Amino acid sequence: MTQTISAPVSSAMIRQLRPRQWIKNALVVAPVAAAGEITDADHWLPLLGAFVAMSLAASSTYVVNDLNDLDEDRRHPVKSLRPLASGAITTSTGTALAIGTVATSLGIAALVGWPTLCAVIVYLAITYSYSYLLKHVPVVELVVVAIGFPLRTVVGGLATEIPLTTNFLLVVAFGALFVVAAKRSAELLELGEEAAGHRSALATYSPGYLRLVQSIALSVMLVVYGLWTFGGEVSSSADSIVWFQLSMIPLVVAVLRYAWLVDRGLAGAPEEVFLRDRAMILIAVVWMACYGTGIGLG
Repeated sequence: MTQTISAPVSSAMIRQLRPRQWIKNALVVAPVAAAGEITDADHWLPLLGAFVAMSLAASSTYVVNDLNDLDEDRRHPVKSLRPLASGAITTSTGTALAIGTVATSLGIAALVGWPTLCAVIVYLAITYSYSYLLKHVPVVELVVVAIGFPLRTVVGGLATEIPLTTNFLLVVAFGALFVVAAKRSAELLELGEEAAGHRSALATYSPGYLRLVQSIALSVMLVVYGLWTFGGEVSSSADSIVWFQLSMIPLVVAVLRYAWLVDRGLAGAPEEVFLRDRAMILIAVVWMACYGTGIGLG
């Protein structure tokens, strides 16, 4: 007799995959957008495959991470509501979900191409290492989480055979490091003395150290972005270069806005900031308008 899954359990399984966090995987589109080839229909199918493969790969790591952190999550004011921590789904269901998502992810990546499959495997290896070991190592855990973001762009570049420049990767990598350090700052502010019980590495960080990391990451990102745009690397057209240069203004405003939110303890979930903060959404639209105009005139 076939056993069915109840609606509440199905809903909990979907929530466990954290589909809201799939917004991060929009970075697979970044190489195509930066190259001005987003309207090329030949890229759409491999991009879709890369996005789905990365989303499922990321979801599998979320499940694995939650399985490993059950005790800590049950003591957290927000994470205790997650399906595994709250008991909405069992650990055996979570294990099956992790295996199913990673298998599907690898299958889709293989259909896109062997280079894409290899990149997804590297991403999984790094994120699984984080879940089982590296998240307990101070500083290293910051870098490992940040590495996952440029890896997403690499997946998109390999899927569409668009080469990525060093400056492009550096902007994404140090921008990601800024966001990760900012998230740790928000967690430290929110959890206070209980921070170590929820994330052991937090016990070794001070607010001053995390602000230093944010400052370094932000400085490198902005300098490299300036070199990328003002150096003419993105275009040879004088008209388009002006618009690429203008795009630096909303970028600076965006990071200042994000830093302000961090200082107020409102950036513990970066994806929620980018989805819900109206000012950030407006700034992003202005940035895309500037950059998009530069591509159109290039």
